[in-house]
Amino acid sequence: YFTGILSVFISKKLLQKMEAAFNNHNQELKKRLERLHGVRMVEIFAYPEEEVRISVDFGKMAAIGISLEDINNAIGSNNANIPGGEINIGSRSFNIKTSGAYGDLEQIKNTIVAAHAGSLIRIKDIAQVDYDYEDLNYKARVNGKRAIFLTIKQKEGLNIFKLSDQIYPVIKDFQKDMDPSLQIETVFDQKESVDHRVNGFFLNLIQGILLVGIVILLSLGFRASLLVILAIPLSIVISLGWVDLAGFGIQQISIAALVIALGLLVDNSIVITENIERFIRNGFSPKEASEKASSQLVWPLIAATLTTMLAFIPIIAMPDKSGRFIQSMPATVIATLFASLLIALSLTPFLASRFFKPQKNNQKLKGFKKFLKKVIDGPYQNTLNFSLKKPWLVVGFALIILSASFFLFMEVGVSFFPKAEKPQFLIRIELPNGSGIEKTEKAVNFVEQHLDSANNVKTYASNVGHGNPRIYYNTFPRQYEKNFAEIFVELHDYDAEEFTATIDHYRHVLSSYPGAKIQIKEFEQGTPMEAPFTLKIMGNDLNILKKVSFEIQDWVKNLPGIVNLDNNLSKTSTDLYVNINKDKANLLGVPVHVIDLTVRAAVAGSKIAEFHDSDGNQLDIVVRMPEADSIQIS
Repeated sequence: YFTGILSVFISKKLLQKMEAAFNNHNQELKKRLERLHGVRMVEIFAYPEEEVRISVDFGKMAAIGISLEDINNAIGSNNANIPGGEINIGSRSFNIKTSGAYGDLEQIKNTIVAAHAGSLIRIKDIAQVDYDYEDLNYKARVNGKRAIFLTIKQKEGLNIFKLSDQIYPVIKDFQKDMDPSLQIETVFDQKESVDHRVNGFFLNLIQGILLVGIVILLSLGFRASLLVILAIPLSIVISLGWVDLAGFGIQQISIAALVIALGLLVDNSIVITENIERFIRNGFSPKEASEKASSQLVWPLIAATLTTMLAFIPIIAMPDKSGRFIQSMPATVIATLFASLLIALSLTPFLASRFFKPQKNNQKLKGFKKFLKKVIDGPYQNTLNFSLKKPWLVVGFALIILSASFFLFMEVGVSFFPKAEKPQFLIRIELPNGSGIEKTEKAVNFVEQHLDSANNVKTYASNVGHGNPRIYYNTFPRQYEKNFAEIFVELHDYDAEEFTATIDHYRHVLSSYPGAKIQIKEFEQGTPMEAPFTLKIMGNDLNILKKVSFEIQDWVKNLPGIVNLDNNLSKTSTDLYVNINKDKANLLGVPVHVIDLTVRAAVAGSKIAEFHDSDGNQLDIVVRMPEADSIQIS
């Protein structure tokens, strides 16, 4: 799944005057980043692509009797690049080339479309040909400033820290040659999240080692505590090697698995070390104690460890996407437990035979050991004797506790996958179908005003007409929709209670905007899914389905805890229908598809071919009505 992404934006002032410079900058930065080892893909978002615009004069075309199909055929036949084959002349071989593709705009302008009144009609006679930009159907801002996004995706199996170390020097060097009115900032860096997770694990590891060391130090002594502490990092290092060979890297799930295994892997070494200490206290030499203690516990330890390992096997065998997503967790736990077993049965006895000192038989215990001895011989021994004398009472008491736990389980929140625990979330804005991008932008401005006034918001990136570039492995951006917008918000830090309060606050204040549905999407672990709860209604009558869906929607939205309620049948759209008189069109010899092409070109433009400029860039050749003559409906 997704391994890493770095989002960079270039904010722009004086947009109209610096369009060309802006385009050159982002393309140049894209090329430099693509040269880096480990970069799989660099994408540019929120910037209109350059195109070759053929703005046709429909009046002239009608007077001469030229259709859009004639233009399409002329461009297509003159832009063909068909190999002519190969011919041998003597001892040499030559490739045959015929017309070839367009090399510049002049060739497009001089393309012959038809003949009229004894004269050749060229493209330039009925249209204007220029470089231009496609319609702006996706706008982006960062903290209220106009921006574009460059997303960098790394190749699988590589280290994101090494990739970031390559990226930032390139960006810093590129900034030296940039226009001073432009700036580059990092909006999202996956390395920070990975760094946080890895540092969190190592912090847990250090805490675990210290706590285990303190307990073993008090109960068994200094030398024994060193042996047990040594087993923790060794088991983890060995298991990580096996996990890597199995094809799993260090990522969120495997790190969580190491935290789980941290409390299990020390058990084997503790049991072996304590048994060796017991034999030494009974008068055996360290070497003899290590041999006897280990051989005495080898089968119980193997059985105990295997039962724990086998408990994770069904998780590995889980089918579908959920199984593949979580496979690294049980694999890491199993590898870590197996490594701890090998260390407990081999390295721990060996080190004990070398570092433990012989003790006198029945040597008096001191300090904390003496206290533990009193607890074991006193309260624990009495409780154990009582339990053995009254077995049915003990079993009954256990059953009562078990039954009570089922009632408590009903009060515990349950989810298959937990929250991501990141100080980030998405605000999704959706207006009725048919809403223009300007109306959608007004809703985004309303949300941005609230974000600007918040003290805990670090940065936000607004995407109008498109989803936010992908920044989380199970969240995918929505494509171009003028009635849709998405805002990525990052807070300064993450605190579970404060984060929940922030989400609730924005859900409350943003719901007051009229005519738009504003929802907040929290990042969650797990495979991509439509929703935690999805209800599908099936039937043959669409009207009945709508009625039933609205009734269920009204009932569900009043239930406690319901957020982000969607009803697909509530999304309706109004279209303008061009009623073509097919009989009259056929009488006049006008094919229906030519009328469709004409309407398409007049309203939105129609791509008819591709053009490669002198720099090797591939541009679309688009035929459309001049922008000044665009269709207006009052």
